[in-house]
Amino acid sequence: MLGWLALLFAMLAGLFAVVQNHAGGFDQISNLPIAAAVVITLFVLYAATFGGRLSSGVRGLRLGQMAAAVIVIAAAGYAASRLPALQALIPFGQQADTDQTAASGSGPVSVRIRKASDGRFVARSEINGNAMDCVIDSGAATVMLRASDAEKAGFDIKALTFNTPIETANGTGYAATVQLRSIEIGTLKIDNIEALVAKPGSLNESLLGMNFLRRLASYEVTGDFVTLRQ
Repeated sequence: MLGWLALLFAMLAGLFAVVQNHAGGFDQISNLPIAAAVVITLFVLYAATFGGRLSSGVRGLRLGQMAAAVIVIAAAGYAASRLPALQALIPFGQQADTDQTAASGSGPVSVRIRKASDGRFVARSEINGNAMDCVIDSGAATVMLRASDAEKAGFDIKALTFNTPIETANGTGYAATVQLRSIEIGTLKIDNIEALVAKPGSLNESLLGMNFLRRLASYEVTGDFVTLRQ
C-alpha cells in the first residue's frame, strides 16, 4: 500500500512540474497528457485500494507489470505533447485549439440595434470613453455631435472654431471639426475618426454618419434591426 501511495505522489509531482514549466500555463497544455495522467491516477488508486485482494496468480497483476503499464502510458502522453503532427490526428486535441481561437476574440464583431418607436436607430455609444446616445444616420455625411455631447467627450466648446459650413434643414450652418479617439458600440470599436461639433442649440441629437458607417465591414437593416459588422 505504501509503495502505491509513493508512486501516486511521484506522478502528481511530475504533473505539477510540467504545469509550472509550461510557458502557456495549464490551460494551454494538450488534452492528451492530462487525460493520460487522469487515467493513470485512477488506475493507481484502484490498484492501491483493491490490489491487496488480488491473488498472485492469473487474477492479479504483478507490481512490475503495472509499473511497466504506467511507464508506457506516460511515455505515450509525453510523446503526443511533443509531436504536433501526432496531436493533429487526435480529435479532442483539435477541439482544444478551436476553443482557444474562439476565446481569443478573433473573427468579425457584430452589433444589433433595435429600431426605436419613432423609427430611428439609437445606439448607446461611448465616444472618447464617455457614454451617450447617437442616432445612426446614413443621410449624414459625417459623425456630428451636439455641443453637450462634445463636452462629455472632453472638448472645450469655447475653444472650438465653428468655420466648417454644413447644410441643415434651416439652411447653411457652421460646425467645428474635431478628431475623436474612439467610438464604441458594444464590442465594436472605431479609432481615430473625424467628427463635426454643432453650435450650441443647433442640433438636437448626435449622429453617426457615413464616415463612421464606411469604416465598418458592413451594415444592413433587416426588419426592426440594424446590424453593424466590423
